[in-house]
Amino acid sequence: MDTVPAKLPGSLKRRKPVTTRQIAERAGVSRATVSYVINGDASRHVAEATRERVLAAARELGHLPNGPARALRGHQQPSVLILASSFSQGHVMGAYLDAMSRGLTRHGLVTMTTRMARGAGAAEQILSLWDHVSPEVLVVIGGLLPESVRERIQRSHVRLVDEGDAPNHLLVGRMQATHLASLGITEMVYAGPLERDLREYSERSWNGVQEGCEQNGLRAPAKFLVGFDESSLDLVIDECLGRPSWPGLCTHNDDVALRVIARMRMRGLEPGRDIAIIGADDIPAAALELSTVAFKWPQLAAELVADVVQDVGRSPGSHTSKKPEDYWELVERSSTERVASL
Repeated sequence: MDTVPAKLPGSLKRRKPVTTRQIAERAGVSRATVSYVINGDASRHVAEATRERVLAAARELGHLPNGPARALRGHQQPSVLILASSFSQGHVMGAYLDAMSRGLTRHGLVTMTTRMARGAGAAEQILSLWDHVSPEVLVVIGGLLPESVRERIQRSHVRLVDEGDAPNHLLVGRMQATHLASLGITEMVYAGPLERDLREYSERSWNGVQEGCEQNGLRAPAKFLVGFDESSLDLVIDECLGRPSWPGLCTHNDDVALRVIARMRMRGLEPGRDIAIIGADDIPAAALELSTVAFKWPQLAAELVADVVQDVGRSPGSHTSKKPEDYWELVERSSTERVASL
């Protein structure tokens, strides 16, 4: 999916920006007072009650402040707000966000990162930031932007950069199943994380594994959710060992795969020899033995930084196309190599 400034759905039309006159009429104050409040002019005293009334009117009308104009008036550096999904953030997400922040800072941009709430509270959380922060560019990472926010951004001067579908878990699942099938494995099992925050993403990788099996003429694999407890891990291991031929285990990510491997070793079993295991992400601990589908987050972070820099201070141009297959690659290690017992 292309990483481009957000577009309104076909059923929605771009509206004219909300004016200070409209806000003033709604709040019952002068246009000058509105200007002082929404532009954050600290040199002008405005009663707190009046300020809250102006901000409430602005929110009701769908107004978002003009961050670039504020920066020019106050000689401030342009700012970028990164909205990251609220799912639990492991090594990959942390490194990905750090790389983006460092890259943007090198270009003289002030960068702020916040985790995006889910459900009904997401839009309110994001829009409330505009009472205090007026970014020139908004970057969305690891989640969908609420449509109400997307529409209001279109009526503002804020630019939107979205990673799109590059971190495509459906593609990852297909790649895992296809790789195991290429090794001659005909019996597969899927293990996802028990953590609720990751279910939304693991469902996509599970669907990808199913598609990969179907494309390779294999029956659908059994699905399990595992935690850190021995019982849930044993269920997956026993299911694999009960298959009539060399079994393959696709896992949502490397963390899940490494849990299974640790439990296997406690039981005297070896990855590769007894069960072929493949993960996803390529975290540092995977380098020891785990075959995985690696996420090229350094590449995507650098490209998103370039997109943001392109958008700062001018009308957005066309960004580099972001195709999911460009950001994932198979890394083969010993966990999918069947070595005979000594």
